[in-house]
Amino acid sequence: MKVIGFAGTAKNTGKTTAASRVLSALRDNGSRITITSIGYDGEDIDNVTGLPKPLYYLKAGDIIATATECLRPAKPSSYKILEGTDIQTILGEIQIVEILEDDTYRLAGPNRRTDLEQILRRFAAHRSDFSLIDGALNRIVPMICADGLVLSTGAAFDEDIQSTAFHVAAIAHIFTYKKIKNLEKRKNIHLQMGDGETITIRSSSLISEDIYGKIQAQIRAARVVTRLTIPGACYPELLERLLDDLPDNTVFRELVFGNPLYLIASGNPLVWKETLMKFEARGCNIGYSEMIPLLFITVSPFYPRYIHNSHIYEAAYVDAKLIQEEIKSKVSGLPVINIEEIHDPELLSLIS
Repeated sequence: MKVIGFAGTAKNTGKTTAASRVLSALRDNGSRITITSIGYDGEDIDNVTGLPKPLYYLKAGDIIATATECLRPAKPSSYKILEGTDIQTILGEIQIVEILEDDTYRLAGPNRRTDLEQILRRFAAHRSDFSLIDGALNRIVPMICADGLVLSTGAAFDEDIQSTAFHVAAIAHIFTYKKIKNLEKRKNIHLQMGDGETITIRSSSLISEDIYGKIQAQIRAARVVTRLTIPGACYPELLERLLDDLPDNTVFRELVFGNPLYLIASGNPLVWKETLMKFEARGCNIGYSEMIPLLFITVSPFYPRYIHNSHIYEAAYVDAKLIQEEIKSKVSGLPVINIEEIHDPELLSLIS
């Protein structure tokens, strides 16, 4: 079973549209599909703009993992509960459900990695060929157990096309670093010094002044850092300050993060790109203990435009070709597509 995650850089950037399009292409190709969400997706109307939102249109034979409350609007005859999971959410227990009648359905799935991994094991037991995970940047970390990520952006992030392009290019940059082979998985921050000494700091994340001070003191005393491992969340501003505060003759050889999703979830991608490039300029190698590839980027020209006189939003669009080409020019080595225009064979080749 191959697992594909979907995330958007903001609301209304086309994530659900992209996932639905991939779902349809895979289904038409004869694949058995399972799908869930990290958190809740499926509002008919956007609760901010009041504009319609796309729902998942599922067909008989598809299998989903969703909370009990999400099934209430559906007819009891339109689905079959295959098994419970004992995973509880504010919308009830997550159920493994087979779709019996074609219709739109709401998804509310697990928001923890361990629970998502359990759901995926159950999907595999039901002989799924492809499992799709609907997520978002602010709840993306559990998606590390997927085999690949599809990222959606567009004018709904910022109708200034260049701003959108620079932002998504910075995210793509975070995915250019590789997984470091034969690396022991760490639960806490580790410092390997030039003299061979290994120091453990009892925290997985660099998000506090206290942890920053402990790391800085150790590096200043050693002057040669073979490897700094930060397995959890990290504020790029603290990491940049750590580098700026070091004496010029400090040798910093390798910086290892848990995975790129922690970086995206804990800092502005533009700041991350600048910070990481500063470390590289000092001769530091950067990598991850686990990795998920970014498969392709989808671009949507849609954005909700606020009408001041009437205090409502209306659907608006930037030039679709212009925004796609601008993002292509900023992102190298990665497909940038309009999900509405791509044909199934090309889309399937990007997935596989």
